[in-house]
Amino acid sequence: MNESLIYIFLVLLLLIGSLYSYLSAAEGKQRIRQFLTERGAKDIHISRVWFDGHGDTHTYAVRYTDAQGQTRQNSCKINARVLEDDIYWKDPI
Repeated sequence: MNESLIYIFLVLLLLIGSLYSYLSAAEGKQRIRQFLTERGAKDIHISRVWFDGHGDTHTYAVRYTDAQGQTRQNSCKINARVLEDDIYWKDPI
């Protein structure tokens, strides 16, 4: 009986962690999309880079067409803390 409760707890913990990670990635993508759209970007493709080695940031690979019609590729990091809104780009936007 105790072992089954431990397994149930571990499964629930894994599910909660997975849900949090999914929602966090979706929120990060939305912030990036909004940032680029405000600067005239179109055709924006964003993918999360998993296991980037930093526990306190999320890394994204981004491809978009800028306001001048040039296709650009860049990567960025977003702090995983809820109250921080900064996006740190590898290359200038």
